[in-house]
Amino acid sequence: MKNKILVALIVTIGLLLICYVLMNNSENEDNSSTNEKEQNDTTVINVETFSNNSFSEGVEQNLLVEIGICDTLIDGFKLPCEPNFFRFFPLQKNKPLKDGFILLVNSRGYKDSKSFFTQRRVFVFERERGKLVEVNKFKANLVELRVSKLNGYYDLLLRFRDSKKDVFYCSYRWTNGKYNLYKCEEIAEYGDRAPRKVKIEFIDSVSIEIDELLKNEGLAF
Repeated sequence: MKNKILVALIVTIGLLLICYVLMNNSENEDNSSTNEKEQNDTTVINVETFSNNSFSEGVEQNLLVEIGICDTLIDGFKLPCEPNFFRFFPLQKNKPLKDGFILLVNSRGYKDSKSFFTQRRVFVFERERGKLVEVNKFKANLVELRVSKLNGYYDLLLRFRDSKKDVFYCSYRWTNGKYNLYKCEEIAEYGDRAPRKVKIEFIDSVSIEIDELLKNEGLAF
């Protein structure tokens, strides 16, 4: 009798474990399929590198001089106004650069003796009443532009590194006249070999915490 009870107990525990594994796998698959669907529905433009970059529009150097970020002199104190230091991207697909742009700046212009890692800068400018106005500034690397179907402005995927050397991949969306954090998608704590995706059920709460951290550390304005 005792043996039958023991066998029944073992079988019950085994069935519960199997159900748990199947439910967990199903949840992961749902999360994965949701992320994959969102990725598949989005046109992505990879933008990290400065390789083969050029000022193809013919207005880039004038825009750099207008915002005062570079130096046309060979021995100037600022970075030279050259495409190996500055890369332009339009705010909107059909909007000319002279009316607004996203600017990726080489990290060579921002040496930090206190940090082992040098970080690039991302500036966002839009022309208002004839003048270029800085609406966003990030101490981060621009990883991707994503074509948004909401308002015509590109979504941005940025990679941040905080003071603890943790890395955050966060997407930004244009709302209320500027880029605001939409969600943080992947995190790599210092020492991790690769970033880990944030689970769907935690994205909102994690993104709120990271948004506050980035602002407090002066990584996002």
